[in-house]
This record gives sequence, C-alpha cells and structure tokens, in this order.
Amino acid sequence: MQYFKFLNQLPAIPLELLNQIVYVDSNNIDKSTTVANKQQLTQHKVIVSDGSTQDGALYYRTPVTGPINPILNEWLYKNINELNNSSITTGVQYCTSVTGFASAFLPHTDGGARGKYTMLYLIKSGNPNGPVTTHWWQQPGEDLVRPPHTVFLDSTTLVEMARAEIQTNTWAMIKTDIIHSVQNITDSRIAISVGVHSNAIAELIAEKY
Repeated sequence: MQYFKFLNQLPAIPLELLNQIVYVDSNNIDKSTTVANKQQLTQHKVIVSDGSTQDGALYYRTPVTGPINPILNEWLYKNINELNNSSITTGVQYCTSVTGFASAFLPHTDGGARGKYTMLYLIKSGNPNGPVTTHWWQQPGEDLVRPPHTVFLDSTTLVEMARAEIQTNTWAMIKTDIIHSVQNITDSRIAISVGVHSNAIAELIAEKY
C-alpha cells in the first residue's frame, strides 16, 4: 500500500455506537472553538490542485474520551483481530468550513506519535452537494516520505501522486507520512481515526481487507 487502501471487507461501526462518540466529542469541540481560531483560518488561503484558492478549513482531532472509549476499543479489537497485536490511538477528526464556501485542509504530514498509518471511518463527508477529495503529493527534489508536521499552503508547488474520494460508513487506510490534503469541504467532515502504531500490522490489515 503506497498511499491509501479502501478496506471494503471491514464491518461498519454500529450507528448506536457512532452516535455516542460524535455526541461526546462534538460537545468538547464546541467548547474549545474560539473566534480567534476562526478568524485566523479565514485569513489564510490554500491553493488547491486546479490552481484555484479555497479558504482554510477548521480542523480538530480529539481523543475518544469518557465511558465510550473502552466500548469503541472493544468493538475494534473484536472486529479487527489484527489490532490486538498493536497499540492504537483512537480519536475523532472534525474538519469544517468556517465560511460556508469550499475550504481545504492544507497539504501536510501528520504528527509522528500515531504512526505512519491511520485507519479512517468516515461519518460525514463534508460536502452534501459534491465530492470531497483527499490528495497525496510529492515536493519535487524531495523524498516522498517527509518528516512529521511538514506543511504547505500552495499545492501547485507539489506534484500530485494520487487522489481518493472516501465514502461515508466505510473504512480506509491512509499513509500519513506522505504529504496529503483534503479539498472542497463546505460542511462538517467527521471521521473516526485509528492510529496503528505497528507499521507491520497496518500493512497486514491493508493487505487482508
């Protein structure tokens, strides 16, 4: 798996469980969202793959907290047996447009603590009227794999290597140490994220499912 893999053979997370997770963490998000954060994001623009400009999207990732955490982890370990052989970091990703216009989460690599692979279960796509696409990039003259927290505002300085439209209520494995971005967000984009700390286990899951 070089950039991403749709894990079509993995089961859907039960709706009752998802509703609890989103409710708990959306409360935490709302309390920590500040006007200053929103103003800062509307001031920076992201040049996307077609050369047009989109607003910067507001992004938060929070741990799955409270009593729902062991319930979700128990479901993950039961339904994805390979995860029993790797430590994981489970969270909820929120990405949304501040302005209501098409917005982008800028080209970046993730932090190193969660590993090089993340499993995503998309709950809301982030655009009810069109596709939201994830793109993987390479900077000319540089290695494909980059250090954690590498960031760009202008994707036209990069070479697009792959793109995907991840569907809701499905699993995908993505490579997070390669520069990647998300484009065309007009609404809330919500996903369960599972950082798989063992690269070998992540690759096994991608191959099997």
